[in-house]
Amino acid sequence: VDGAAEAKKFFVDDNGDISFYEDTGTTPKFFWDASTESLGIGTTSPSSLYAGAQNLVVGGGSAEAGMTIYSSTTTAGNIYFADGTAGAAAYAGYMEYSHASDYLRIGTAGSESLRIDSSGNVGIGITPTKKLTVFGTGVGNATVQIEGEGGADPYINFLTNNLQHWSLGVDDSDADKFKLSEHSALGTNDYFVVDVTGNVGIGTASPYTDAQLHISKVNAGGDNSLRIQNASTATGTTTSLKFTNTTTDYEHVSLTADRDRNLIFRN
Repeated sequence: VDGAAEAKKFFVDDNGDISFYEDTGTTPKFFWDASTESLGIGTTSPSSLYAGAQNLVVGGGSAEAGMTIYSSTTTAGNIYFADGTAGAAAYAGYMEYSHASDYLRIGTAGSESLRIDSSGNVGIGITPTKKLTVFGTGVGNATVQIEGEGGADPYINFLTNNLQHWSLGVDDSDADKFKLSEHSALGTNDYFVVDVTGNVGIGTASPYTDAQLHISKVNAGGDNSLRIQNASTATGTTTSLKFTNTTTDYEHVSLTADRDRNLIFRN
């Protein structure tokens, strides 16, 4: 109109490809690839991406890219995954953000599976009440499994005030022993250990194979003790350590302490 050269804004190729150009008319920013039926926003080669997800490609790989779903403050923004048009098939999988309650939920098989609330709490199978809440009905349907292989120890680390660590899990590098350790990882300060044969070590990571319970501690100038306490103060109260090789309570050797500080040996 003003006598300047007209910039290209729109072009249809003989092969059916369609290009919409940016303001200078030099670079297509909205491109339809007719042969693969792919649409690119910010790219002219949407068909070069993964074949199962090239129907719509946003971005050209050279800068930050994104897509925004803009909803009202009282409604939700949704992405649905459908394998049909009727019933739950129209929303077999979905992601929904509720602006009214500020939660994000993910659905599978037409039902909600996971929710993150406005406090960052995560619920699996349920609306969360803690940082992680897991709910299920039926045998095995409320199980959390941590699996490791090839030297990876499956364990949970607890940290308080960014100072005190406790770890609980399986030490793959030490014969798959179950450990409670005062450390950020297993294998250091192992205070409670159960090996795969059921032997228990307290204060040792290597319980004796001929002892079901092995207590060990380096305590210079002190003693190592096993304390059995009956907190009752009633008359006749005793505390006992019993040894038996039967399933009954009749054939055993025992050490019993009564309230008068008497130690009684019975067989």
